[in-house]
Amino acid sequence: MCSPIRTILAASALWDCPWLTVGFLRCQQKWPCLLCASLYASLLLAASRGAWVATVCSLGLLIPAVGWPASPPQRVLLLRRGAILLSTWAITTVALQATPVLESSEGDALSVSERMQQTAGVLDPTERRQDSTLQHQLLLWTAAISMVRESPVLGVGPRGYASAYRQLLPELRAAPQFHRLSEGAQLDRPRFAHNEVLHVAAETRLLGWLAFSAGVWWFR
Repeated sequence: MCSPIRTILAASALWDCPWLTVGFLRCQQKWPCLLCASLYASLLLAASRGAWVATVCSLGLLIPAVGWPASPPQRVLLLRRGAILLSTWAITTVALQATPVLESSEGDALSVSERMQQTAGVLDPTERRQDSTLQHQLLLWTAAISMVRESPVLGVGPRGYASAYRQLLPELRAAPQFHRLSEGAQLDRPRFAHNEVLHVAAETRLLGWLAFSAGVWWFR
């Protein structure tokens, strides 16, 4: 699957899947579950670790907004819907696990299952240090977090990530992961944080989080 298609899949699934998940848990309709399954499949096929991490973070922030129902029947309904959603995701994962999504550095095709195992492997410090792609992403995420700290109210501005990254280079060069990058990656001047949540937070800090809070309030 070519990179532009993966990017589109990752972006659409990242933004829509968490909101539809909350919508399914809150509403009485069943159709959001089918959309959640479709978006989850898109997320798997995108094979983007950044999108996977960002989606998990978004779900962790949004799901508490659902709240714990006061009445026992509503609690049972919420738990039932949660079980249906998890089962749907599990079935989707099993169905797509053998689907090739990426090409390894050796030229072999990587399946969804292998990509997930590769992603889980980064929990091992040794493997994490050897994964140059992950090291590059960690550096981009570190830069985004630094931008949030330095501009906590307004952010660095729309499309300001690239210029802010250049200003942070002296600080980033001191980071351990910077020296594990290839020469090309060290010279790279990225325009995107490879994590939509961090990217929006870095560029539109206040406006981005106001929009996020409005969405959470809407589902309460």
